[in-house]
Amino acid sequence: LARRPGGKVIHDPRLVWNTIEMVREAGGVPILCKTGHAFIKERMRKFPCSGEINFSVADAPAAIHAVLEHYADLDPVLDYTDGLSADFGEWRMNLRSSNTEPLVRLNIESRANPGLVEDRVGEIRALMTAAG
Repeated sequence: LARRPGGKVIHDPRLVWNTIEMVREAGGVPILCKTGHAFIKERMRKFPCSGEINFSVADAPAAIHAVLEHYADLDPVLDYTDGLSADFGEWRMNLRSSNTEPLVRLNIESRANPGLVEDRVGEIRALMTAAG
């Protein structure tokens, strides 16, 4: 973006809020002005995330559907760019099937609420276990 103002930003759709905020704060030009470790710690405080968690399941589409149904009453904004991404305002998740293994991969991020990430991971872990 520094060389091409207004250019496109390509990012990982599993975790997006950090990217969106960084681009906004930089006025469209992302900059890293802190050391790597300090920068990562600051970003993790702002947008705690689960990291990628893998669940072994017999039927990945059914397992993903069960999770979506569980949270349907929260009326998430859905995006199917890379699996299923669901934005609930204060937290978001991405669920996607592995192309090579019988796995569903989960990533969750929140807005400065690590307890919320932990709670949602626990809920989804229970749903995935039930889907087995």
